[in-house]
Amino acid sequence: MIAPTQKQYPGAPSTLFDPHTTHAGFVTLYNRLGLPLRAEIDSRSKSMNGSPNGGPLFLTTVKLKSPDSDEILGDGEGEDWSKHMSKQAAWFSALCNLHENETLKDLLDDVKVNLPTALDEKTLKVEKDAKTEIYNFAASLGQVPQFKISKPVPRTFRERKSKAFASLVQVTISLPESGIEVTELGRNLRAAEVAAAVSFKRAAENIMDSGHRAVGTLEPPSGFRLLNTDTAKQFFDVMQEGQRKWNVEVEIETMDRSGITSNLAQLKIDSKPQGPEVMMSTKKQAEELAYLVAAVGISKARPEILEEFERRLKEGKGQILKTPPPLDLRMDPETLHLMRTALVSARAAGLPDDREILPAAKDTRLDLSRRQRRQLSPQEADSRSEMLAEKQKRLENDPELEQLRTKRAALPMSGYRDQVSAMVSNHIYSIVVGATGSGKTTQVPQILLEDYIAQGKGGLCNIVCTQPRRIAATSVANRVAAERAESLQQTVGYHVRFDARNPQNGGGITYCTTGILLEQLKHDPDGMLDTLSHIVIDEVHERDINIDFLMVVLKKALAKREANGQSVPKVVLMSATLDTELFATYFRRNDGAGGVLPAPSLSVPGRTYPVKEKFLGQIMDELKSYDQSKYKICLLHSSVPKEDQDEIFRPTPPGCRKIILSTNIAETSVTVTDVKHVVDTGKLRETRYDQVTRISGLQCVWESRSNAKQRAGRAGRVSEGNYYALYSKERFKSMKAVGLPELLRSDLQETCLAVRQQFPEDAVGDFLSQAIEPPAPRAVQAAISELKSIEALTQDESLTALGRVLAKLPVHPSLGKMVVIGIVFRCLSPMLLLSAAANERSLFVTGIGREAKQRANRSKREYADREPSDHMAMLAGFKDIAEALDRHGPSGAYARARENDVHFGAFKNIQSAARQIAQTLTDHGLLEADTFSKQRSPGLFGPDAVNRNSGNTALIKCLWLSGVYPNLAIKRYQAGMLWRTPSESNAMIHPSSINDDSKKKDRETKLDTGTLVTFSTLSRSTDGQSLHMRDTTVLHPLFAALFGGKLEMTDTNTLQMDGWLRFYVKASDRAFATKLILETRKALDRALNAAFQALADVRPGQRTFLESDPVIDVFSNRIVEVLDRATGAWVEHLWGDDAQRRATTAFRSAGGSARRPGMDGNWRQRSFILPR
Repeated sequence: MIAPTQKQYPGAPSTLFDPHTTHAGFVTLYNRLGLPLRAEIDSRSKSMNGSPNGGPLFLTTVKLKSPDSDEILGDGEGEDWSKHMSKQAAWFSALCNLHENETLKDLLDDVKVNLPTALDEKTLKVEKDAKTEIYNFAASLGQVPQFKISKPVPRTFRERKSKAFASLVQVTISLPESGIEVTELGRNLRAAEVAAAVSFKRAAENIMDSGHRAVGTLEPPSGFRLLNTDTAKQFFDVMQEGQRKWNVEVEIETMDRSGITSNLAQLKIDSKPQGPEVMMSTKKQAEELAYLVAAVGISKARPEILEEFERRLKEGKGQILKTPPPLDLRMDPETLHLMRTALVSARAAGLPDDREILPAAKDTRLDLSRRQRRQLSPQEADSRSEMLAEKQKRLENDPELEQLRTKRAALPMSGYRDQVSAMVSNHIYSIVVGATGSGKTTQVPQILLEDYIAQGKGGLCNIVCTQPRRIAATSVANRVAAERAESLQQTVGYHVRFDARNPQNGGGITYCTTGILLEQLKHDPDGMLDTLSHIVIDEVHERDINIDFLMVVLKKALAKREANGQSVPKVVLMSATLDTELFATYFRRNDGAGGVLPAPSLSVPGRTYPVKEKFLGQIMDELKSYDQSKYKICLLHSSVPKEDQDEIFRPTPPGCRKIILSTNIAETSVTVTDVKHVVDTGKLRETRYDQVTRISGLQCVWESRSNAKQRAGRAGRVSEGNYYALYSKERFKSMKAVGLPELLRSDLQETCLAVRQQFPEDAVGDFLSQAIEPPAPRAVQAAISELKSIEALTQDESLTALGRVLAKLPVHPSLGKMVVIGIVFRCLSPMLLLSAAANERSLFVTGIGREAKQRANRSKREYADREPSDHMAMLAGFKDIAEALDRHGPSGAYARARENDVHFGAFKNIQSAARQIAQTLTDHGLLEADTFSKQRSPGLFGPDAVNRNSGNTALIKCLWLSGVYPNLAIKRYQAGMLWRTPSESNAMIHPSSINDDSKKKDRETKLDTGTLVTFSTLSRSTDGQSLHMRDTTVLHPLFAALFGGKLEMTDTNTLQMDGWLRFYVKASDRAFATKLILETRKALDRALNAAFQALADVRPGQRTFLESDPVIDVFSNRIVEVLDRATGAWVEHLWGDDAQRRATTAFRSAGGSARRPGMDGNWRQRSFILPR
């Protein structure tokens, strides 16, 4: 028997451990615990010889019972000649027994019942979805958690007696396959579940952090990671597609559990339970979890459903898009006959039987025939240097030029001439931060040129100074030429798109857009860098995609040239507002001693007049009413025609104030000298493009502090001014230093293709990761995937022969491919114009105000001439102005454009861009060298041979679809306005499109359910609530089947495109017709593939692309016949004999009118008319 001590049980009464007072100690202890002391005491006596007092020997037994039952907790025996002493011995013996079986410890530890800590309301609120999170976590592992709710088992007397303990709820959460099990108590069910959930998540995090997986478990299929309460219902949508209609329902029973209303749910399919029951506080939550646990169970049993679910969810960018009902594709016997004839003819002409994967181009070296500059010989350079020195001497000493010298000397940058020259000459990279009005743009290039002239080597100084916009490049070049007392193209010139006025070779300054320099580096990088002494990148803070790309290109190219011992031009980065540390660190260089040195920088103050800044609070205090008749309102934004922009520079009459409402174009590109007050809203609209979803959005965002500084600087150019910020000082302090770089918010396909062309040895992702602020790898990979899908890149990211051509065209790669296909189908001009227009503002002027917008919309509809196509309207409008230009010259064309709401500036840009594309095609052997001399008709580009089908509306639509796919949509309901695209289910046609029928009341005038349209772009509205398809064209279903995405046949003789768009062929022999369409599509793919293969053999001046190709000639002609016949049959089926009358009525009710004079050219040949 082991006797306990007071030291072992410090909380117990001391009397408990004294054998003489143990019973009293038990009484004291139980009273303290509030428990009844229950004991059985049995005393017996027996006669024994040797009794000291002659009395009997007493034997006493003490059995201690549980306070609430007859359970014996401990017992003891004692014997003594004294009855009292035997009882004391028995009590002490019982104490020793309780000590040995640890019951005494339980009694003393239970002086207070350990109730769970009450969770505060904040924790309960934060963890309100914790149970759902656990189910989602388990589902990602292909498992279902087990939740067990019970009453806790009391372990001590106090717990058994405590009413508070009796009301507790115990929750156990386990995930056996992962070895996780936690149990927690709560004062109610909600608290217990939250406490257990928190413990579970902690345990799960520990396991995940350690990388431990339970023994015997395998990595679950990746599809489980996509299963959660948000997607589980969609799992069943996928499961039921193409199957018999199962009855899927969730049975929910509401009950009271532990004083809290709960909902018990279980999913059943045709009355058979699927997955365990789940319990949640709301019916919605219970239903969601019932779907989830059932989906997990079904996925384990039928993994093929999970695989399809994963594929569909990824295709839908996170949502399962329900497959639209099949489209009826009616094929009449004549169309089928033409289609069969096309196949037979193509095979007879030598159409390949197999489609080959485009290989990597054998030779990706650039054609150097387009070198922009020629290096001067030493003798030429010396002669040029002498001439420049004489000219500089006159500039510095001629009395007649004193005023020019004085003006230049007054600019702050002139006072830093020596510092600029020294810094630039001693470093490859330099940074000049010149405040507004310092003269950095005009003076730094001149300082560098004059420094070379002073050293006697002016003929070796060739400076390129980039500007972010054309208007800046041209206007600055003119100003610098004036400062040098010379005309353009002597020592100063400019080069912008469609307009090159370069200086004489050897000793000059060229102001150009950033894109022009990139193009020159693309075509002839070494030739360009061999001749340049300086590259000045101005307004570098704007960080457009060209500036960021140019910095990476230069950094890599110059490092390579330096390593090879080649000449390296000096690079100067300039801005008025710049994160100097960011750029200095990016262009850091080794110091030769194992360390690095940041690029040096120089800050030059500005020469602006004082600008008084006022923020919103002050402005509101000073607002007064003004006489509105004394103001002239002018607009300034990119869509305003140039002739209207000129209005802002004209002075106003006395007593009239000019108010210019401008976008951020006025920040740097345009300087209006008489501006004295700038009112800044603090906002700007910025385009954001999601590379993965292919959705762009024009978002209204807060400007950066750099933007604010630029805007404020507009007010103090010629006199004192005021800057009114319509936001608080606190808002200004919270603004970002600079805006989001364009490289992080733009489509990267052109950039990735340019990287692959210029730096074939570098992985695209690795190259772009070297940008000053690199784009997300996810966006880069999405762009690369798109380039692979159009066969510009091979699977290992090598450039194909097609990709080599696309990299040289100044259009988006997918549209460049469309242009090449235009040559294949002898339909070049419309493809040139459509691709050129994609990069420009709309051809049609968008008026301000309801009346102006209605007039512009009416004009577009008249050009469409009953054709449900914005693209055909654009082509018709362009042709109309081109014919006016041909007949009446620029003034007549301008008048015609103004009359019909056509933006003449946009027309000229589209025309120039189309010519540029055609010239590029010619330079690289895709068109005949004398292409432009063979141009026959206004609006047409190239010889007749490549424009034979340029008037075929059906073919134009098909080829446009081939360029913009997957930009295809199907109307969900005739009465509604929602359309389904490959990746979205709720797109709408933009109100500016002639196909927008959202406001039409008459059902008969709306586009039918199942109508197909192709669109140029998908953009999100400013409020982010809706998606709009811009510039749409209605398509015949056969157009989509032949020129859309990948086509295959299902097991039900239905054609399916890319898993989302189905075609139900209606013909007398369905099986034959369906297979014939599929075979025609395969043949078309093989023909185009053969054409792209032929690009590898093109040699400029030797062999023209597809010159006398019998397969292409025969097959393209036959396909055109098929399209014509199918279109005519479609119209006849849809509308019957009164098609013309009904379509005309519908068109005129929407604001259309009769065809215009001069609009009856080839554009409308064999077209179909507006639907009902």
